[in-house]
Amino acid sequence: MQDEDTMNKNIVKFRTSVESAWQHLADVHLEGRRSLKNKPIVLVFTKCDLFLYLEKEMTFGEHVSKKVQRYGFDEISDIEKIDEEKLKHGKNLVKKCFGDVIKFLDARSHNCSVIYTSSFWLVNDSNN
Repeated sequence: MQDEDTMNKNIVKFRTSVESAWQHLADVHLEGRRSLKNKPIVLVFTKCDLFLYLEKEMTFGEHVSKKVQRYGFDEISDIEKIDEEKLKHGKNLVKKCFGDVIKFLDARSHNCSVIYTSSFWLVNDSNN
């Protein structure tokens, strides 16, 4: 289980990794930086079904970490439609944590999109 300090360190590590990867891409891109700015970028946040388990007052921290562990790894949640309020709250939490990354990528492309997604399927292989 991650505490808030560890989560913040992981967010900083993620942001630094994205910035380093972008710098490397810009250095080796054959058409140059200007052309790179015209390329589309899509940042995808997965497992957004976990927004179902957020309460309005939750922020990223111990409570959210427990919910992510339980419903993201320990058990499969029932598929439900995420109501607009929980979707909005979940997106706001993601933007709060990863807003710097979103702004960084948005500043480097004229066509930057953020997608929130989730998908589940159960594979039942009778051979095992």
